[in-house]
Amino acid sequence: MTTLDNKIQAALASASDLPDDITQPNLTSDLIDTLQGRHSWLMKWGIVKMVVAVIVMVICAYQFFMQESTMAMIAYASATLLCAIAYAAIFLFIWVQMNHNTTVGEIKRVELQLALLAKAIKDNAP
Repeated sequence: MTTLDNKIQAALASASDLPDDITQPNLTSDLIDTLQGRHSWLMKWGIVKMVVAVIVMVICAYQFFMQESTMAMIAYASATLLCAIAYAAIFLFIWVQMNHNTTVGEIKRVELQLALLAKAIKDNAP
């Protein structure tokens, strides 16, 4: 995002055309940008918690099939479901942050286009 900020500042400072090298990022670069953003520590902590939830979920699912008493099976099934819900909640939180970063990038692109349009109108005014 910082390169886009620099391009916006450069467009405001001088008259130039819209840069051609602005491309749409893919899913991997969106995730990397989210992990390097303002709340990177929170995103990294969320991914650690997702990994822990998956590991605990697999262990609980395995233990579910190894139990002989019904109470233990219910306990491990409940733990498996709680881990799946935790994984889904963290995944949705990270996905919303990625969507937020994409929206901010689109707003900055519109900002850049408006700055270029304002400059063109100013240059062509009598």
